[in-house]
Amino acid sequence: MTDRKINIFLQARSNSDRLPFKSLAQVNKIPLVVLCANRLMGKNFNVIVLTSKEKSDDYLVELLKENQIKFFRGHLNNVYKRFLDCAKNLKKDDIIIRTTADNPFVDYAFVKNALNIFLKNGETYRGIDYKKHNLPYGMSLEIFRKELLLKYRNKLTLSSKEHVTSHFYKYASQEIVEKNKLLENFSNLSCTLDTFNDYKKLSYVFNSFKQPTKVPWWKLIYSLKTYNHTEIQYLPKTKYILGGAQIGNKYANFNKLNIEKIFGKKLFSENFTNIDTAFNYSKSHEKISKINSKKNINIMTKLNYSNIDVHKHYYKENFFINFYKILISLNQDKLDTLLLHDFNDFKKNSLAIIKIFEKLHSLKLIENYGVSIYYPKELFFLMENFSELTVQLPINFVDYRWDEAKINWLNKKSKFILIGRSIFLRGKLLKQNGYIKDNVINNIFKKKLSYIKKKYTVKTNLELCIGYVNSLSYLNHIVIGFENYDQIKEAMKYKNKKFKQDHRKVINKQFEFLDSKYINILKI
Repeated sequence: MTDRKINIFLQARSNSDRLPFKSLAQVNKIPLVVLCANRLMGKNFNVIVLTSKEKSDDYLVELLKENQIKFFRGHLNNVYKRFLDCAKNLKKDDIIIRTTADNPFVDYAFVKNALNIFLKNGETYRGIDYKKHNLPYGMSLEIFRKELLLKYRNKLTLSSKEHVTSHFYKYASQEIVEKNKLLENFSNLSCTLDTFNDYKKLSYVFNSFKQPTKVPWWKLIYSLKTYNHTEIQYLPKTKYILGGAQIGNKYANFNKLNIEKIFGKKLFSENFTNIDTAFNYSKSHEKISKINSKKNINIMTKLNYSNIDVHKHYYKENFFINFYKILISLNQDKLDTLLLHDFNDFKKNSLAIIKIFEKLHSLKLIENYGVSIYYPKELFFLMENFSELTVQLPINFVDYRWDEAKINWLNKKSKFILIGRSIFLRGKLLKQNGYIKDNVINNIFKKKLSYIKKKYTVKTNLELCIGYVNSLSYLNHIVIGFENYDQIKEAMKYKNKKFKQDHRKVINKQFEFLDSKYINILKI
């Protein structure tokens, strides 16, 4: 091989339509573009990432800087010009090898094998015919000299501006690169990254290796062969949603819930085909991903947008990246519901956030989307200004603040899906001796509670908690957290329990004496 530096032009951009910011998506904890660049590096190879000058690629460039990878910024749509401009200081006979950041299996050895044949035969242009080499689609590269770029610079079509080498194919050598040919035929497979299912597949492959930048291309292909993807079927949604914070974790007043032991139970599967989780519930995600079922449980999760620690405010980019992480960690093809974790975050950035939600929905990666809130005023703002959102709100029998009539009236127009959570006030309402530290207030609370239970023949606090939220006509779903299967059995005794409207008004009236600090989940 020549001692002159070989120029690897790694083509990358962020504005992919089928999978936005895929070049930034993490594969085995490494951004895809960084993974591709590092796999191509080696003796005499000068790897340069060719991206655009557009704002959409600013974060990509930041990641390249952080990882000390060379880059060049040029025209977004006229990729041919981008190549010409990057090659400006090269000699006419300097070699350029075109690779792309959606084909991460290609590595230094694979490129070097093809380059040696190119040099040996004095070829004008060489690509890789993946079928003749028994390779998966995506094992591609193109080798040519700068003079070939110059030859066609004044003969560009709309197509050749985007597909740089389309004029070069007629020079292609038909000779096989024997070192890049596999005995077994893998040409029915694909190792390119174009859609989320591709991302899921490539994550599976690279996560099988401790050193993803160094694993040989052929080992990746043999691992790819073991990947078996079938389209996931989801269970019909039930009214009740299992709170996921305590799956694999101790959460608030709850101990860990062993999801594996209860998932196959008939009572559970008939009443809980949804799980509520969040981005930072990593242990929960690990447990949920291992649930073995012919049909998958529906997942609702939450993400932040601007109130996260990301440098230079690359909120949109990180939102997509974190969303992809969630799907991979849960081993899902899509989410039933994606919520923004913070109302003020949503209010401040609603245009950008709604646009992201709509994009993910169009890609069939989410079914529903909306916001998690804490206060009635937040719900009323949303209902007055948006339509068809999903909103999760804290609600229980001591929380008198939610105006049922107003919610029902506003929802005739807004058509929201409303989901109740914190129905036990993080377990505090299940305590027999009350939960308020102030003894005077706590004694009044216990008397009021006793009065309600006696008046409506309620035996337990659990019955009151579940019966109350069951009665709220505006709730489509209810999130309930458990520690074990016995608690689920006990709770489901009351799944048909409801209070009449006038009874609910009496219940609300009894607890109006409570200051908001005793019912606000953020202050308790």
